[in-house]
Amino acid sequence: SPARGSSCKVPARGWRSGAAAELVALAEKLAIPVATSLNGKDSILGGHPLSVGVVGTDLVDLGSLDCLCEIGGDLVVADNAGLSTLALGADGSMGALARVGGEVLVEGNDALSMLSAAPSGSSALLVTGNATLESLSVGIGERAEAVVEDNPLLTSLSVWALDENTVGSLRVEDNPSLVRAKLGWPTDITAFEGDVLFLDNPLLDDIEDGSPGGGVQRIGGDLVVRGGDGFVDRLFLDLVAVEGDFEFSDIFVSYLNEPFPLQAVGGDLSLVGLRGNIDFRSLASVGGSVTFRDNDGLYAGWRDMYECQEADPVSVGGNLDITGNSDDAWAYFLCGLEEGTGDVRVHDNGDDVLTTPLLRSVSGSVSVVGNSGDSAEECPFGAERLDAIGGDLEIRWNGLAYGDGLGCLGGLGSVGGGVTIEGNSRLSTLVGLGQLAAVPGSLRITYNDALESAAGLEGLAEVGGSLFVYENASMVAYEGLGALESVGGAVYLGGGPADLVGLGALREVGGTFAPWYYADSQPCALTSLAGLDALDTVYNFWLLGCDTLASLDGAESLRHVESALTIESNAVLASVSALSGLQDVVDVVITDNPSLETADAEALVAEIDAVTGAVTISGNK
Repeated sequence: SPARGSSCKVPARGWRSGAAAELVALAEKLAIPVATSLNGKDSILGGHPLSVGVVGTDLVDLGSLDCLCEIGGDLVVADNAGLSTLALGADGSMGALARVGGEVLVEGNDALSMLSAAPSGSSALLVTGNATLESLSVGIGERAEAVVEDNPLLTSLSVWALDENTVGSLRVEDNPSLVRAKLGWPTDITAFEGDVLFLDNPLLDDIEDGSPGGGVQRIGGDLVVRGGDGFVDRLFLDLVAVEGDFEFSDIFVSYLNEPFPLQAVGGDLSLVGLRGNIDFRSLASVGGSVTFRDNDGLYAGWRDMYECQEADPVSVGGNLDITGNSDDAWAYFLCGLEEGTGDVRVHDNGDDVLTTPLLRSVSGSVSVVGNSGDSAEECPFGAERLDAIGGDLEIRWNGLAYGDGLGCLGGLGSVGGGVTIEGNSRLSTLVGLGQLAAVPGSLRITYNDALESAAGLEGLAEVGGSLFVYENASMVAYEGLGALESVGGAVYLGGGPADLVGLGALREVGGTFAPWYYADSQPCALTSLAGLDALDTVYNFWLLGCDTLASLDGAESLRHVESALTIESNAVLASVSALSGLQDVVDVVITDNPSLETADAEALVAEIDAVTGAVTISGNK
């Protein structure tokens, strides 16, 4: 026999066989609805309480089903051009329907303007593509999913809990006329077990979630409110925890002076393309990454920036990305950050986006790139407390005029990778990096037009990778590198200094040593190599194309060149005698130096204890 809540479909042969009476008797005995084919429509009278009607016809009224209380499988109401109202488990056409065992699908009903649905037990309620639907009111069970999608005239949505203030999940997407959504009306919703997604509803400007204290407190999945230019006023004022991702994007939010109660996000936290204000002072932890991007006029944090100094600690389990925010987008809610387990990226922001302390330590890399503005008062990326970076540090192509150089990095004692200071056109000093004793990776100081020296690096004793200091238009000295003893890779120097004073402690270079980097767009200004008081060993020694250097005076301490000694195309170089203390070298190339006597070059080679490779001397005077 049919299962409870099932329906019978009667084909034409039921009428032709003369079994109509038996069919009706069976339906009445089992209390199941009967739907017929067009040819079998006379098998049961249309006015019979159990008659659903003809399958495939356009329904106008479902009043004949007002006694139906349970459906064991799915309920599909689709493509009915004449059906204008529908009530499932509420006052109306199917008001007695208390339970649906499968899914409920209401789709493509072109005349439907009002729908209310509150049957329990269903796994999903799908309301999609109803061209004239204006008002929707639904109750959701704690394990059910509700999807409201692509209903072009829908303006009002109400959702409530069927099971003790807890519902499953909700997705509201692509409803271009939706203005208001009420969560927890008439029955409060205090928890969602799954996701809550409001996606691309451009006119949505009001999401209410219950009476004060009775609103949504926990979301077991993701919370996403995204899309359009809608003004969303004070939504989720009782929300404490989101166990998945939290995203507000492309909306106008307004919490006025009310702190947002959110304490924990289990996944990622994203604030993208926002305007308005939101106060996250209660936030204590984010399990994933934090993204603060493309916000324009968003005040996200404490009402008073000075209160930020007293903020409780906030932990972030992933990366921190602060990118593309306008001059007046403030991420003060981050001021309690203590420790980051990923990377920190601060890119392409306006003036004063972050002017408050941030992390004490970062296990990944820190990248500060392309930020503009004219503040000379504050640290541009909130690093006053930062003492350790596990990966690289790069500060590149920023327009900010740092008032005391990189003074806000004054507590930074260690990095795990390289350091790049590049293209900061108004940076005049490296003060702030003085606590760094070692850079395990490469150190690059290039294209900083206002930088006059390396002052600020006085504590640096070791570079594990290469050292690049060139294309700094105003640099006149290497002052600040006086403690540097060894470089594991190459050393490329260039620009305006006339000597190498400031490199007096440098003993060993594991790669190429080029006292003037021939690729520098600035002309060589070296007149001597004075300042290389301790240099003993290099892998290669390259001196190419310096037209101001007359002698190699200052390099007298050099003893070992582990590969090639190359002195080439130096217009006024007249003496190489300063290298007469060399003990060993592999290859020697001394060519095209028009002021250098060939005999002097040959005399230098003769004085070297061990030359184990090729010797090329040509094109000299």
